[in-house]
Amino acid sequence: MNLIPEHRALLGVDVVGSASNPGYHLNAVAECVDELLCEALATSSIPRHEVVDWESTGDGALLALPSRYLGRLLDCSQHLDALAAVRNRWQKPEICLRIAIEIGPVGGRPGFYAAKIALSRMLEAKEFKALFGRCREERPGDVASSALIVSEKVLGAAFGGDHTDLVRRSDFAALPLRNKEHSDTAWVRVPGFDPRSLDSFVSPRSEEGAQRPSVQVSNTSYGTNQGVQAHTVNGGVTFGAVPR
Repeated sequence: MNLIPEHRALLGVDVVGSASNPGYHLNAVAECVDELLCEALATSSIPRHEVVDWESTGDGALLALPSRYLGRLLDCSQHLDALAAVRNRWQKPEICLRIAIEIGPVGGRPGFYAAKIALSRMLEAKEFKALFGRCREERPGDVASSALIVSEKVLGAAFGGDHTDLVRRSDFAALPLRNKEHSDTAWVRVPGFDPRSLDSFVSPRSEEGAQRPSVQVSNTSYGTNQGVQAHTVNGGVTFGAVPR
């Protein structure tokens, strides 16, 4: 019989479009992500030694921490956004981050854990990428620096009490997603965009000029008609005897 592993709060970070950067930028991007993470963790009052595991993913990272730091990790995502925005004003290439947070049992040894797989599926979901891409298109002169996606479990645990200073439950919009075997409703936050705007990007309303469904209208006139005057007549017009 195996014991259930300790619950961990997981933070995953990925750089948008990093593969399109020239080869000589790739190492610089990876180093920059680590620097941003270290500074964001410190600003969020998360001691570096509390990071149980720090796994490089090439152009990003996956961190595991004791689950008690879940609220601070959510605030950490806001610090990452602010730090990336400041950096992008002065340095190239631009770094925009997709951030995911999940919680669940994760063992101390390398292996496949459901929480890590779920985090990866959220981070790489095409729906999440498309939504963040739409946000960036909306403000080409002021590119959004990050987008955060979390699971329903994270939302319930983090906002079941007073566990965050910067991030609020009301910041998030629902995002149905499907990535391989992972199908669920996740929750997304993009600094600078309110949930109503995010909802409209996920399920845009019909644009003006779109084809409207046809409606059959019948206009019927009974009795004696010396002349029928109308500004506009829609549908067919029928003349008949007065009904008895």
